[in-house]
Order: sequence, then structure tokens, then C-alpha cells
Amino acid sequence: MKRVIQRNLQDQLANLLLEGRIHDGEALKVSAGMDGLVVRRTGSRASPRQREARTP
Repeated sequence: MKRVIQRNLQDQLANLLLEGRIHDGEALKVSAGMDGLVVRRTGSRASPRQREARTP
């Protein structure tokens, strides 16, 4: 189950990035909808320092 969710989310996020609908560092909220996963912007962007902290 985890892999199905992960794959579906990664595919959807990749498409949104390629389409320019979301950008690097943008905060998103993911929820389950009737037609699958729903990705929405939360209206804030991570600061460069926050992005660096999340990078392995």
C-alpha cells in the first residue's frame, strides 16, 4: 500500500512540476479525494534555510 501511494504521489508531483503549476520549495497539502490524491498549495514557500535542512 505504501508503495502505491508513494508512486502515485511522486507521479502527480512530477507532472505538476513539469507543467509549472508548483515550484521548488513550495509548501503543499496532500489529501485523499474521490478521484485519488489531491495536491493543494498552502500559500507559503519554504525559506532557503528550511530547504537546506530538508535536503539529505
